[in-house]
Amino acid sequence: MLSERAQRYLSKLKRIKPVPTEEVERSLQRQEVECFPVWLEFHERYAGYVQEQGFAIAVLGIVHARTAWFTPGEAEVSRSYDNNADWYVWCAEAHPSFEYRLGDNGFFRHCPPASRFEVYLERGAAKLEFLAQPGAKYWLGAPQPPLPPDHDALVVPEASDEHCRVLISERLYMLYDTATGVVIESGIRE
Repeated sequence: MLSERAQRYLSKLKRIKPVPTEEVERSLQRQEVECFPVWLEFHERYAGYVQEQGFAIAVLGIVHARTAWFTPGEAEVSRSYDNNADWYVWCAEAHPSFEYRLGDNGFFRHCPPASRFEVYLERGAAKLEFLAQPGAKYWLGAPQPPLPPDHDALVVPEASDEHCRVLISERLYMLYDTATGVVIESGIRE
């Protein structure tokens, strides 16, 4: 279940008519790949939403009728060579460098990764909500600021997982790597 913040974020995205989920099933069956429930649920729930990626866009969904990057009408599936999933499917019509890949277990391979696609959505919604406040701006300086001493109290649970955590306070937004503590991105409010 998405938070109200993430639901508001999705409601603001453009949504085009997606390929029916049955087409995803047929494509996977043609390739003799299991129709993992998490893939079908993802497509049913999110296919057709258009996310801006800087000057590019990503159209969510596993199968697309028209595509610049993949085979039209087909799911792009591959075996995994990491410990996070056994299989991956590309889950957006976007340049492959954006790496929208969904594991058979729901793991979302992106930069940074997320345990589920919903965590990724929550992260984006939290960041955009913070940056929409008066006086807020994305921190472009180097190096990134250090984690605040009280960072555990600032964690946004729905946007955090074993890979990354999101912190939000009145004046600070921060996404950091859980294992290393390295700040990936941040925003400040003056």
